[in-house]
Amino acid sequence: MSPSSLDAVAWPSSRLGEALAALARSAGLASPHDADAIASLPPPRGALASWLTGAAETLGVDLDEVSCAYAELVGTIEALAPALVHLPSGDIVVIVGRARRGRVAVLAPDGARVRLDAATVAHAMAAPDEARIAPFVEKVAAAAHVPSRRRARAEATLRAHRLADAQYQGLFPIRASAGSSFVAQARAARLFRKLALVTLAHAVVYAAGLGAWAMLGRGVLRGLFDAAWLAGWFLLLLSAIPFRLFVLWAEGRFALGFGALLKERLLQGALNLDPETMRRAGSGELLARVLEAEAVEGLATTGGVTAILAIVEVAFVLYVLASGAGGLAHAGLLFVWTLAMAFGATRLFEKRRTWTDARLESTRELVDRMRGHQTRLAQEHPSTWHDAEDGLLERYLDASRGMDRMAILVDAILARSWLVVGLAALAPALLDGSADSSALAIGVGGVLLADRALRRFSAGLASATDAALAWRVVGPLFRAASEMPRAGVPGLLERGAREGVAHGRESAAIGARAIVLEGRDLTFRHGGRAEPVLRGASMVVSRGDRVLLEGPSGGGKSTLAAVLTGLRAPDAGLLLLHGLDPSSVGAGGWRRAVACAPQFHENHVLAGPFAMNLLLAGRWPASAGDLEEAEAVCRELGLGALLDRMPGGLLQVVGESGWDLSHGEKSRLFLARALLQRADVVVLDESFAALDSDNLERAVTCATRRAPALIVIAHP
Repeated sequence: MSPSSLDAVAWPSSRLGEALAALARSAGLASPHDADAIASLPPPRGALASWLTGAAETLGVDLDEVSCAYAELVGTIEALAPALVHLPSGDIVVIVGRARRGRVAVLAPDGARVRLDAATVAHAMAAPDEARIAPFVEKVAAAAHVPSRRRARAEATLRAHRLADAQYQGLFPIRASAGSSFVAQARAARLFRKLALVTLAHAVVYAAGLGAWAMLGRGVLRGLFDAAWLAGWFLLLLSAIPFRLFVLWAEGRFALGFGALLKERLLQGALNLDPETMRRAGSGELLARVLEAEAVEGLATTGGVTAILAIVEVAFVLYVLASGAGGLAHAGLLFVWTLAMAFGATRLFEKRRTWTDARLESTRELVDRMRGHQTRLAQEHPSTWHDAEDGLLERYLDASRGMDRMAILVDAILARSWLVVGLAALAPALLDGSADSSALAIGVGGVLLADRALRRFSAGLASATDAALAWRVVGPLFRAASEMPRAGVPGLLERGAREGVAHGRESAAIGARAIVLEGRDLTFRHGGRAEPVLRGASMVVSRGDRVLLEGPSGGGKSTLAAVLTGLRAPDAGLLLLHGLDPSSVGAGGWRRAVACAPQFHENHVLAGPFAMNLLLAGRWPASAGDLEEAEAVCRELGLGALLDRMPGGLLQVVGESGWDLSHGEKSRLFLARALLQRADVVVLDESFAALDSDNLERAVTCATRRAPALIVIAHP
């Protein structure tokens, strides 16, 4: 397709809202009402990425900007769909389908779907850079006397070499939000299709195996040993091999897809939990949730698939038994036996639930006591060290005995005694001689097949039971993912900020400044407490203000900071940001505009590069400009010596098992993290408490210079 075709399918920047709405409708990720609301919005005047992020929150979808190198540009565009591509010219390309033979499906402004070369879009993305180096490329190709038939390939190689370090942004893939319907997410990830393929392929393998042995058995019983029967038996067995390999491959794909989807949703649920709820949970409880989340993923994918495949096998075996000497009565016996195993599994579930509660309680107690081991050694009397552990272990052992007895009944007696019961059911037909040899052989074969199917069914039920028990711990995280933060109107906060600045300029003659953050008569009460910690609190913060908030411990300073930053919702009162309330701005927009460095014990260094910890509020991997700004802030805060000492500099891994940071270095990292968010208001909750006099002066100077408006919380 020629470059001129790109002009025919590109959307002008003035129709950005329509392009995003059309993409969301095409991907089935937005309702018509929400899509129409986005389509009617005016285009952004500022940063495109911020506008698109706000629009995506309003639609309830995820849309993140990605970047890639020049050599990866074509491949990234081929695998990007559904996505928006923002060209350097300002136009928008709406990609609705992945590439086929290098051509992506594109939605034109008139609603038509056409195929466009991914290379055409890639060249449009890199057009400014390619035009800049074009004279150099042509000069080198001419000087090398490259033949005309190889000229295009040689110039492409030169461009790739010259632009190897170039990074390109403006690629915005869209997908279902982690908090949307899990069924819709699974459908978008084609999990149901993958599971159906696994089941169908397993049924084909099983049917081929039954057919092969049925052919061989009949041939033997009828005395037919010619080459045709043996060849048919061999071909049926051989045909099952590729299907069996396909089953293994499909199971792996399903497990990976389900695991990724579950992890994404649980992470979103963890981020949506109320901070107070997370604070009340001890380390042991949080660790238990992590362990049970892993159990849900593994057991649900392996045990669930195993149980489904076992049911498929039982269905085949019922037909085999009905065709044998025992007839329908034999098949009915297997059906009743399967129901008995299912009933036993429900009783086992109750026993395992009691055992799991005891195990998790022991885990929580162990972790909490390990965290406080120094305090226990110093202050707790040795004679009482193990009193609580002994009681927990006694309950655990009692629960284990009850669970083991029921497990023996289900797995050892019901599952493994079928072979004896099934063969005994054939005894009448064998003794009276009413059945022929073929029917007896089919009946015996059915009993053996049923034995294997019931063993698989027992294993699948055990895994499914463990997954159901783990789900009791993980379920709250999963459900919390659907409680997405409020979404505001895209661009509204930006317009409110501009109008506030304009108002401040108009009022400069009388000394007024633009009001950024305002709280009137704020009231907040912690759950379970009668008296509010905040009552009638009011504050007005304008651009350029430097506010010091002092007070005794427990006076509500940190609670006020949490309310101002949007981490807590006030019970009463008025809270405005650039004249807009939280419902208009949206939770995401509010937190981007009001940054906070919480108290030291609530702030953490995550395992990863030092730069990633600094730029948590931005995208990762970071751009060169972001890294330069992060290093500049660090050096202003006196962290230059640390950067020079760490072998990897900004990219040095810190956190667990990484480079150890001192208390003061962590404090300045947390301060730099808040300043690098580029927020309108920065709230520092006791961020200077761990600093010596020299570093305190540097930190205060840096914060006051870089923060448009600053609130510092400290003890008097």
